[in-house]
Amino acid sequence: MIKFFRKIRQNLLKEGKTSKYFKYALGEIVLVVIGILIALQINNWNEDRKDNSEEQKILINLNTEFKSNLIKLDSIILGINYSIKSMDSLLNIMNKTLDVNPNEINLNRLISRTINIPTYFPSSMVLRELESSGKLAKLKNQKIKDLFYSWNSKVDHINVIGEINSTAFGDYLNYIKANGSLRSIDFEGNEGVTQSILGEDNLHLLSDLKFENSLDDHHVSLKIRLDSYTEAVKIISAIIKQTEPTTL
Repeated sequence: MIKFFRKIRQNLLKEGKTSKYFKYALGEIVLVVIGILIALQINNWNEDRKDNSEEQKILINLNTEFKSNLIKLDSIILGINYSIKSMDSLLNIMNKTLDVNPNEINLNRLISRTINIPTYFPSSMVLRELESSGKLAKLKNQKIKDLFYSWNSKVDHINVIGEINSTAFGDYLNYIKANGSLRSIDFEGNEGVTQSILGEDNLHLLSDLKFENSLDDHHVSLKIRLDSYTEAVKIISAIIKQTEPTTL
């Protein structure tokens, strides 16, 4: 093809058709430029297609990870609500606002529900890999990136609240250990634990102000953790919506 164009130019010069030669040369340059532009466009199209394909795979992996996170978190929220209701019952009994005879309730089982509390540890393997590789910053959807930044901030907040709640829970548990029968409580809340012969019940705790204070502190901090988890559900749900696979 190049030899063919060159022969045409040579013939035009030999025939003295200079003006036609320049017009032809200009046309040839235009064709070459158009060819280059087309080639670049095709190359850009292929690169965009590869980028879109890679981004879709990333979003699918993120979608799977956060759906798993949501399932775990929903389950933990149910457990925390169960524990809070048990705390409410204990406090209401102590405040005489719940018309229940303490001798007619299984106090140890009720207390066991206030100490068997699940903790949320979100999976972030896919997100961490994206952050470390720099791929997260390359995502085209700014809303998704903003949600991930919000999620990281929320995880930090969850960890801080978790530490506060852990301290309140530790104080509560230690008080029971020092002033009640933890084994009797474990007997009601866990399989394989035998009943204590030293203290079969913990009814005296219901008239103990220090027990009420430690329970109340644990109760308040757990509600704060629940609020934090509930906010996390909203962010996770938004991420799942934004990362739903689309047809290329």
